Amino acid sequence: MEKNKFTNLINSLSAIAEKDLWMPRYDKELDYFFWTRESVSKRAKLIQVSHEASLYVSPKGKIEGVLVEYLQSNFVEHNPTYKDFVKSFTKRIDDSVYTIKDTDNENKYLFAFGEALRADIYQDAKEIGKGKLDLDDLAKYAFAKS
Repeated sequence: MEKNKFTNLINSLSAIAEKDLWMPRYDKELDYFFWTRESVSKRAKLIQVSHEASLYVSPKGKIEGVLVEYLQSNFVEHNPTYKDFVKSFTKRIDDSVYTIKDTDNENKYLFAFGEALRADIYQDAKEIGKGKLDLDDLAKYAFAKS
């Protein structure tokens, strides 16, 4: 995948989620947050792009979703603005999996969360490379590994 294309996709994460109608889900047992298309393509790869976040990426380079590991116990620790985010997940869809009721207020909150996630990805790229690695380098490395 072209480096600039990946950066553009990261910068458009919330817009892509809104356009492709990504569904937010939170597994309370695993403390994992999934924000993906209704059905992620079978050939999509999960590529880690920060300490807590991974992206589902199709073979054509389209981002189909995000996985945040340890949302409450780790991500929120670095992003305290979202300490109450898991309280939004009130609609049960499986044993330990919940989603957000579809309201305009919650959608705005999700969009803002996507922006925080984007910033987190950039921050981790800087930390991993100790100032010598930018997001495009991280993307190149991640795709080479997969």
